[in-house]
Amino acid sequence: AVTSLLSCIGFAVLRAKEESPTDIAQQQTAVEQQAQSFVDTQRNEAEQQALKSVDADAIDAIRETENAIRNITDNKTDEAIAAIQRASSKLDSLLSRNSASALITLEAHASVIETPLHDSTSINDVAQDAGRAFDDRDFVDARVLLNMLRSEICVRTLNLPLATYPTALKNATRLLQEKKSQDAKAVLLAARDTLVLVDRIIPLPLLVAREAINEAQSLREKDK
Repeated sequence: AVTSLLSCIGFAVLRAKEESPTDIAQQQTAVEQQAQSFVDTQRNEAEQQALKSVDADAIDAIRETENAIRNITDNKTDEAIAAIQRASSKLDSLLSRNSASALITLEAHASVIETPLHDSTSINDVAQDAGRAFDDRDFVDARVLLNMLRSEICVRTLNLPLATYPTALKNATRLLQEKKSQDAKAVLLAARDTLVLVDRIIPLPLLVAREAINEAQSLREKDK
């Protein structure tokens, strides 16, 4: 829908600029391609920005945790303890550079989520249906309907929680030293499952409106 909106705005600008357009269909196609390129560029920029926060030490800590779990499964206690110690060393480095309550990024990805609706009437109908579902406390249907109105870039990161992960590694080491291998494995598996997903939402309509205004201003300056 955002691509359609940007296309319409851009097409209107073109029509206003051209005194006698000879191929309207060709112009429309060009504007639609420009609109899609704009959305793709915004997604790529958001993803590249998020990837800057990915920390190699955090990735290594997770990798060593996986090594420890495999070694416990293979009854290699000494190797498991060594892997946990390497992971702990990476976490010490992270703690020296970050707040103890920080979330440290392991992975980052940005995706475009756009409503399949392309006209204002359909959008208003769905919005009204969602409102009625919410009033009726039918939250499942309301969520489904609201999802149909999403138009955004979602930047999703997977994060290691510094507040809990180091403690889990210490507990696992203690359990291994006490010959409680399965308990240690359970602690490591639980720690791995505490990785935190965080979504940052960038509304596409705002980006589109800003781009359209910039384009209109640019054309106005050229026409002076």
